[in-house]
Amino acid sequence: MPLDRLLKLPKAPAPNDDPASIKGNLPLKWKQLLVNILSFHVGDHPGSKVFGHDSAGKLRLVEVNYRKSDVPTDGGAEIATAETIHEVTVAEGMLNAHGTLAGACAINFLDYCTFSTGFCHGFYSDRDGSGVSTHMNTNWHAPAMDGTNLRIVATSVSSGRIFICRAEMYNKDTGQILISTTHTITPFEKPLAKL
Repeated sequence: MPLDRLLKLPKAPAPNDDPASIKGNLPLKWKQLLVNILSFHVGDHPGSKVFGHDSAGKLRLVEVNYRKSDVPTDGGAEIATAETIHEVTVAEGMLNAHGTLAGACAINFLDYCTFSTGFCHGFYSDRDGSGVSTHMNTNWHAPAMDGTNLRIVATSVSSGRIFICRAEMYNKDTGQILISTTHTITPFEKPLAKL
């Protein structure tokens, strides 16, 4: 999406309406832009027909960090890592017939959270952070019951022509890992104007 359109996106509604409360080293203006982009992609607005918007719209971004490595690659390229942390409580509308977090809902959460790291890279690399999913390898370790507080930690593994991110979904209260995934994304090759 072109930068001029990104900057015109409406401000994200609750629970992401206070970017100053988001921890991490991303500048405040970029935290605001990130939650606006994420809100747009989930279709978090009245009358939305975007798949899963009612559940994914409840994800709250609580921390975002971007770190550059001090050690360049053999080719001289910088290595950078983006990390985003989201939280949400499993509730009605997210459950399967067995009363646990539905697989499709979990994948939707993980997709949304992993893409958020790509948007962070885009801010620093002057590139559009969106793209097309090409592969997602996901493992379920334990179920998430109704009322479980989830913490989803997404970390970029590599960026460039192909973008790879991993994410882990935890029970926030016990620290137990529930789901892990590796997501491969082919980014759109569109430059942004400087932010």
